[in-house]
Amino acid sequence: MPTGRAFRYGTGLWSNSDLLTNPTQGAVVVDTGAFASSRADMLIAIVAAGTVAFTYDVQYRNAANDANLAAQRRVCSAGNDEFLFPSILSVVQAERVRVVLVDAITGDLQVSIFSCAVL
Repeated sequence: MPTGRAFRYGTGLWSNSDLLTNPTQGAVVVDTGAFASSRADMLIAIVAAGTVAFTYDVQYRNAANDANLAAQRRVCSAGNDEFLFPSILSVVQAERVRVVLVDAITGDLQVSIFSCAVL
């Protein structure tokens, strides 16, 4: 962060999955939808929880939503909330962030993505 720049936030948005029971491999658990800003720095955080352990990918997708620009694999332990520390991501219009389940599970899970413009 440059010296002297005020660190302020716009209005944040929670994108939440439903409580999913026995989701399948490759399921898109939650998606921010296309970002509307032509260019913005977005603060992104992920919160995940499940009744069983599960592995998921956080994917930063291109505007066409047909390829990952970046991805990170995460593992959530059973019965715990997993919090992916907020990170700033520079996005352009129509890019998005989504969470995809790596393997099918027998149990429940829920994942949320918080996104907020950094002004």
